[in-house]
Amino acid sequence: MRQILFSLSLFASPAIFGTTFYETPISGRLEDASGVVKAKYLGSNYKRLPTGQVVTEASFHILGLSGIGPNEVVNHQNFKVLLPGGSWQGRTYKVHGVPEFTKEEMSYLILKKGKFGYTLANLGMSKFKPIQRSGVEYLQSPIFPNKEGVGLISERDFENLVRATFGTEVVTFNVDKFIDRSQVKSKEKRKPASIDSENSERGINFSMFWLILALGSLGFLSSFIGKGKRDERKE
Repeated sequence: MRQILFSLSLFASPAIFGTTFYETPISGRLEDASGVVKAKYLGSNYKRLPTGQVVTEASFHILGLSGIGPNEVVNHQNFKVLLPGGSWQGRTYKVHGVPEFTKEEMSYLILKKGKFGYTLANLGMSKFKPIQRSGVEYLQSPIFPNKEGVGLISERDFENLVRATFGTEVVTFNVDKFIDRSQVKSKEKRKPASIDSENSERGINFSMFWLILALGSLGFLSSFIGKGKRDERKE
């Protein structure tokens, strides 16, 4: 497989990191990823991880996803993706190959779940922007943007690859809460509250009947025994 070294940035910066990209097919990158999201960029800020690494925390509004369950998304209107590099305490840490985003920009992101959250699986090669060519919808990466199957792919072919990898294409995000059906017994059926109430009342009435009968019997026996003792005394 041919290796291509992405040119390094020469901007003045306290810390600059180069990145080497390979012409790996999109299908292979999807297999190593956790899922795909279709999202709109909202903004970003910087943070420092417990490891000491400075990262950019980008926020997105998720429009669709595949491979990542809706129950794994805490807030689909403010979904976080961590990007290496950023600014911290007056120092800039630049990682070449991290894609740029513009406000309200919509893109497809190939994500990998890590210890501290979701990240781009292959930096710039994990971002695809929708474009049109000759009336056909394409998705284009900023890395190898004209390389078919690597940085350029029709939207239809991309959806087919996503479906083959994760079982579904990128579907619209569903905000409904999921129910763990494995905890629900299929043979159990809920009964109307009125029926449960009626059964409870019947049980109470039945118990009261036997209680009254028992008390009555005890009273009768007590009276009978007392009368016998009084007759013995008279004799």
